[in-house]
Amino acid sequence: MENMPSNKNKVWFSNFIFLSGILFCVLGIAYYINCYKLFFLQLSNDVSLAQIFELHWYKYIVFFAICSILLILGLRLRISLKIILSQWLLASFLALYGIEFFLYFSQSENKIRSDYVKSLRDGGIDAYQALGSDAFTRTNGLKTNEGKRILPLGGVSNKPTVVHRSGKNGSIANAYESDEHGFNNIKGMYDQDGVDIVIAGTCLEEYKGMHDPSEENLGSVMRKFGYKAINLSKAGSNYLSIFAALKEYAEQLKPKATLLFYHDVEDLYPVTRIPGFSSKSPHSEPHILLRYFNEDNFTQNLIFKQDKIDSLLIKFLKSKEAENTKRNAMGEALRRIWTLHNFRSRIKLDTSRPPPDVAKPMSADFIKILEKLKNLVSNWNGELYLVRSPTFPRFKSYSKNINEADIRFKSVRKLANKLEIRVIDLREKLLNLHPEPLSLFELELHGIPNGKFYKLSGETISERLRQDGVL
Repeated sequence: MENMPSNKNKVWFSNFIFLSGILFCVLGIAYYINCYKLFFLQLSNDVSLAQIFELHWYKYIVFFAICSILLILGLRLRISLKIILSQWLLASFLALYGIEFFLYFSQSENKIRSDYVKSLRDGGIDAYQALGSDAFTRTNGLKTNEGKRILPLGGVSNKPTVVHRSGKNGSIANAYESDEHGFNNIKGMYDQDGVDIVIAGTCLEEYKGMHDPSEENLGSVMRKFGYKAINLSKAGSNYLSIFAALKEYAEQLKPKATLLFYHDVEDLYPVTRIPGFSSKSPHSEPHILLRYFNEDNFTQNLIFKQDKIDSLLIKFLKSKEAENTKRNAMGEALRRIWTLHNFRSRIKLDTSRPPPDVAKPMSADFIKILEKLKNLVSNWNGELYLVRSPTFPRFKSYSKNINEADIRFKSVRKLANKLEIRVIDLREKLLNLHPEPLSLFELELHGIPNGKFYKLSGETISERLRQDGVL
């Protein structure tokens, strides 16, 4: 009889754990359903079943649904077994979230960047975090004091620009000194006559995987070979924003060769599926990015507006820094912790950005953008090169898609040949011929190319340009 209150407390505690688990699962289902809702609100086209499964959030919905059913059934277990299971559930929950709290406060990309920016500023260096070219896609740019909107495609000029990389020794921040228009180049390149090469890519060509992004990026590599090379690559770029950047900056420079990077892991989706983009602009003005797509002669004349761009970007970044010190920054922190974002990333279960369907055919919009890129470069009598840049272990993870990626690239290559765009396949000319291909990739960073890869890529590209007589 003396043990009855104790047993009742244990039964009450076990029921509380099971009911809390059911509530947690229901909230998880609601959260990921809302993720779908918010994502598809950005799209102007109808939602298909294929798109729902493509995003992979359904896996979490199914997982939480199964867990909730099991927990409901668990309420009917024998009391002794239910008490033991509830203790294991609580211990597992506390362990998982203990790890997540540790990872968040020690490994958070935003925290690492912001801490590094702060340390530089404490040392008297006026540094800023890097912004991707997609930073203002959703908001249709930034509003000027005159009431007009500007969509920046570069960054803050002439400042240390803080970027992020991860590796076997944990997460660290790097920085490069931006050029006169916020790209990763040495200063003075825009004032030179006869630019030889312009490089157009994504974060992979800007800084990702590099221990020293100022020295290891392809623009720096090509300059060491004696070329006048400018790197216009930016994180978050897609082919339409790359076209816009070339229109704004390269058209003024008229380079002899333009290197357009193609990655097997990219989606060649329609314009309306560019992340963060919607043809239903949140503002009364037409979407600036869409104007590049629809209007042949549209330009923002960004190369002449850097002072205004700097003012807008610095104001935006400082406002974000101020927000991070206020309570409204807690929402994002709690969301990441609740969804075990850092833990899932560590064990390669972060499916918030699903792998692309490399078997999917090219969209008509991609074909049109490639045509516009070819026409743009031809107008200044330059040569456009489509450069295929491989990623290695990612295809090891999705080996079933290797052949499909090669098949799709064959169709892209066929289109390039039809448009008289020259092709450099670095998988064929470099990766497949190298005795130790794994040494060319940061295996801890999703298998993306490293500085050694870009050095060898520069040699391969330089040889091709000489063979073609372009340079």
